[in-house]
Amino acid sequence: MLNIRAYFSLLRALYVLMREGVVTALPEEGAPTPVRLAKSIAKFIERRRTKDQKQSENLSRALNRLGPSWVKLGQFLATRPDIVGASIALDLELLQDRMDPFPTDQAKAMVEANTGQTVDDMFVSFGPAIAAASIAQVHRATIRDDNGEREVAVKVIRPGVRTDFNRDLNTFYCAARAVQRLVAVAERLQPVLVVDMLATSAKLEMDLRIEAAGFSEMGENTASDPGFR
Repeated sequence: MLNIRAYFSLLRALYVLMREGVVTALPEEGAPTPVRLAKSIAKFIERRRTKDQKQSENLSRALNRLGPSWVKLGQFLATRPDIVGASIALDLELLQDRMDPFPTDQAKAMVEANTGQTVDDMFVSFGPAIAAASIAQVHRATIRDDNGEREVAVKVIRPGVRTDFNRDLNTFYCAARAVQRLVAVAERLQPVLVVDMLATSAKLEMDLRIEAAGFSEMGENTASDPGFR
């Protein structure tokens, strides 16, 4: 059942990539037969406007349409030009991880559910999101401590992002296994291992305790340095 769902997810992803003009921009020389076939089909599917826009814009729009997991995959593959090619890796480097924020009331509810305290008890103020990415968003808030009131940043994981990522991860594994089985040169690139690395990276990023520990360590290391706060 999971594999069937993953294959449908891959078909949807291929359609979106075709519509946004990503597939037709793939290099022709040395491309395997499935890629050449996809390029031929994509010419009849892609939007007209894609021809007048930069490839990096088309790629960014396609991955954002597919969701946060695909944005993360794109950013990860930007570090692997040996897999996607130098040109595509450069386009992926320009991929902006910016998303529309989810409602502040929903963020407050998540904070309360994870801490067991009310937002009003923990914060003097809790404002709307000032930055939103694919994994989480950040809110400006104010707390009260021994020295009075202090402004802080509160980072909240997107609702359902862990579930969505685990679902999409299964899709990535199906794609990686298929590529490794069907494309002769792919075995050297170890696509399944690449997905393993993405899974580990995303898991660490979604554990905000690790990020908090990193900031605490940075604070301790720079406590005596002038100009750092």
